[in-house]
Amino acid sequence: MDVNAKLHDLTLSDLESYADFLRNPKNLGGKCGVYIWGFRFFDPKKEVTSDFIPYYVGKHRSNIHRRIQEHVEGLRTGTHKILKKDLLLKKANWDDNWEHCRKTYFASQKSDHCAYLHVRDKDGKNAPKSILPPNKLVELTPHIETYIDNLYVTYIDVSWLKLSDKEQNAFVDCLERYVQQLIGDDCLACRSGVTLPPDFRHRIKTSKGTEHILKNYPL
Repeated sequence: MDVNAKLHDLTLSDLESYADFLRNPKNLGGKCGVYIWGFRFFDPKKEVTSDFIPYYVGKHRSNIHRRIQEHVEGLRTGTHKILKKDLLLKKANWDDNWEHCRKTYFASQKSDHCAYLHVRDKDGKNAPKSILPPNKLVELTPHIETYIDNLYVTYIDVSWLKLSDKEQNAFVDCLERYVQQLIGDDCLACRSGVTLPPDFRHRIKTSKGTEHILKNYPL
């Protein structure tokens, strides 16, 4: 069966803060599909919260809820790239050049743009965060907390399609790449290496707060 032969109507879940996402029982139950996490920032001067800014698109074949928790743990323990706080907060400061900044910094691998890429030992290998001296841990904390405090999540559950394991895996792989292209590779911190079939054009219904993110829809 060609999983791309039939077009499906897919839906982005309600946009939720990380804390609300964890508490919401609707997000439990082994959701399979593609997720998007990113940020919203509150401007205390205007008492307005910014639009959702997608940062990362990923997938999980059995439990999106658990996978998002793994991402946050990665932010806390140094396995994820962390932009410096002042760069990440440009949207909160209502910088007119934010779109340029996002394209410049989100995918950047430059060390001066990041609080850290991956914590590395003297041999250049990945090392646990616990080896860092206390003053370095204190230095990193504000950058990490900015990520987690402003992190929001939405996802597309495909478990209801009742595909076989093989079909579901292929479908989720393509859907991840599809969503990345709809958002725009230059606006994200990552991209999949999957080659998207030309007939993969499934319909995606946005939810409140995500209406603006699929800017390239339809492809």
